[in-house]
Amino acid sequence: MPWAAGGRYGGAVNAALFLRDFVAGGVPWAHLDIAGPAFNEGAEELEIPAGGTGFGVRTLLELLGSWTAPTPRT
Repeated sequence: MPWAAGGRYGGAVNAALFLRDFVAGGVPWAHLDIAGPAFNEGAEELEIPAGGTGFGVRTLLELLGSWTAPTPRT
Protein backbone atom coordinates (compact mmCIF):
# COMPACT_ATOMS: atom_id res chain seq x y z
CA MET A 1 0.00 0.00 0.00
CA PRO A 2 1.87 3.08 -1.19
CA TRP A 3 -0.37 5.44 0.81
CA ALA A 4 0.02 3.64 4.15
CA ALA A 5 1.37 5.67 7.07
CA GLY A 6 3.09 4.53 10.21
CA GLY A 7 1.70 4.95 13.69
CA ARG A 8 -1.87 5.12 14.96
CA TYR A 9 -2.83 8.29 13.14
CA GLY A 10 -2.91 7.72 9.38
CA GLY A 11 -4.53 11.02 8.54
CA ALA A 12 -7.71 11.96 6.70
CA VAL A 13 -6.09 11.86 3.28
CA ASN A 14 -4.70 8.36 3.79
CA ALA A 15 -8.10 7.15 4.98
CA ALA A 16 -9.81 8.63 1.93
CA LEU A 17 -7.23 7.05 -0.38
CA PHE A 18 -7.91 3.68 1.23
CA LEU A 19 -11.70 4.01 1.14
CA ARG A 20 -11.90 5.08 -2.50
CA ASP A 21 -10.87 1.55 -3.49
CA PHE A 22 -14.23 0.31 -2.16
CA VAL A 23 -16.48 2.81 -3.98
CA ALA A 24 -17.79 2.00 -7.44
CA GLY A 25 -16.83 4.41 -10.21
CA GLY A 26 -19.26 7.28 -10.69
CA VAL A 27 -20.71 7.00 -7.17
CA PRO A 28 -20.44 10.26 -5.20
CA TRP A 29 -19.02 9.75 -1.72
CA ALA A 30 -17.29 11.60 1.07
CA HIS A 31 -14.95 10.68 3.91
CA LEU A 32 -15.76 12.37 7.21
CA ASP A 33 -12.68 12.25 9.41
CA ILE A 34 -14.23 12.22 12.88
CA ALA A 35 -11.92 9.70 14.52
CA GLY A 36 -10.04 12.28 16.61
CA PRO A 37 -13.01 13.83 18.42
CA ALA A 38 -14.94 10.52 18.38
CA PHE A 39 -12.94 9.13 21.32
CA ASN A 40 -12.21 10.94 24.57
CA GLU A 41 -9.16 9.46 26.27
CA GLY A 42 -9.63 11.76 29.26
CA ALA A 43 -12.23 11.95 31.99
CA GLU A 44 -15.92 12.64 31.40
CA GLU A 45 -16.61 16.37 31.18
CA LEU A 46 -20.02 18.04 30.78
CA GLU A 47 -21.68 16.36 27.77
CA ILE A 48 -18.50 14.61 26.64
CA PRO A 49 -18.34 11.05 27.96
CA ALA A 50 -15.14 9.16 28.58
CA GLY A 51 -14.46 6.73 25.74
CA GLY A 52 -16.52 6.78 22.55
CA THR A 53 -18.24 10.15 22.14
CA GLY A 54 -20.39 9.62 19.05
CA PHE A 55 -19.15 12.98 17.79
CA GLY A 56 -20.92 14.04 14.61
CA VAL A 57 -23.43 11.17 14.56
CA ARG A 58 -26.48 13.30 15.42
CA THR A 59 -25.47 15.93 12.88
CA LEU A 60 -24.96 13.32 10.17
CA LEU A 61 -28.32 11.67 10.94
CA GLU A 62 -30.10 15.03 10.78
CA LEU A 63 -28.44 15.82 7.47
CA LEU A 64 -29.33 12.43 5.97
CA GLY A 65 -32.89 12.66 7.30
CA SER A 66 -33.46 15.99 5.59
CA TRP A 67 -31.69 15.14 2.34
CA THR A 68 -33.65 14.54 -0.85
CA ALA A 69 -32.17 13.19 -4.04
CA PRO A 70 -31.77 15.76 -6.80
CA THR A 71 -34.25 15.59 -9.66
CA PRO A 72 -32.53 14.42 -12.84
CA ARG A 73 -32.37 17.01 -15.62
CA THR A 74 -34.32 16.19 -18.74
